Amino acid sequence: LPYEELFNRVEEGGLGLPSIAVRCDSLFLTQLSRILSVNGPHRNHLIYWIGISLSTWLPELRGGLNAQIITPYFKKIICLLKESFLLEAANPQGLKQVKAKKVYQVFMNSPPPPKVLSKHTGVEWDRVWRNLRSKVISLQGRDLIFSVIHNIYKTKSRLFRMNQHPSGLCSWCRVEETCSHLFTSCIYTTDTWIYLKNVLRRISGNQPLIIDNLRLLFLDIPPHRNLNEILFLVSFYVIYVHSCKFEGNNPTVSHLKGFLKHTILVYSKGKFPSLGNLNESL
Repeated sequence: LPYEELFNRVEEGGLGLPSIAVRCDSLFLTQLSRILSVNGPHRNHLIYWIGISLSTWLPELRGGLNAQIITPYFKKIICLLKESFLLEAANPQGLKQVKAKKVYQVFMNSPPPPKVLSKHTGVEWDRVWRNLRSKVISLQGRDLIFSVIHNIYKTKSRLFRMNQHPSGLCSWCRVEETCSHLFTSCIYTTDTWIYLKNVLRRISGNQPLIIDNLRLLFLDIPPHRNLNEILFLVSFYVIYVHSCKFEGNNPTVSHLKGFLKHTILVYSKGKFPSLGNLNESL
């Protein structure tokens, strides 16, 4: 996942992380604006390096001595100031009023959209991100499902491509470990996956779910009266298989069923008493 995509708001498929680089640029731009708005040696020094390049926006910088060759440092300053003028994060006629907070907000208005949006064009992504923020999903489950949806979950195959695993093969069955293989088709997860699908069918009633692939399952969860129950089961299934993988345990239907019952008991005693009804479907 490109680092820049993480700066997207949670509602848009990112993690809402603050960008330290953009914050630094915003503070730097604010300081540059203050220097250019007050006569003095610092302003004269800046004009020598950037005057000609910015004279279109700041005509008062014309005249006097100017550098013939601009160093990378001052090229960065020129690009930063031009970008702020073009995006209207700063007003050339009001440099004293430039605020770092406003500059940061403007610069962060257009981070690149997640690539997964272009790979599944028929998906209602607003609904997907809203489902992912459901309080019924634990923080661990939210993190894991985020990585599954964005196809960045650390499977052995992915680690192999990053030169962090010797073979990329599943430690359970010695087949290439992709995300789909790990959660749905490995000989050690096939039974648990079929069990989960049958439970979901019983919960969803007459409203069909696309459940041939775990990743698509979460993308295609429709509005449903039992939405919390569906999200709960999908997220804790992911947590269960993930835990088995890293603890060296083999997933089994009986173990999964016990894990879900224990988790349902914990959640139903808290904010989600309605989840207690899930025991009838397990």
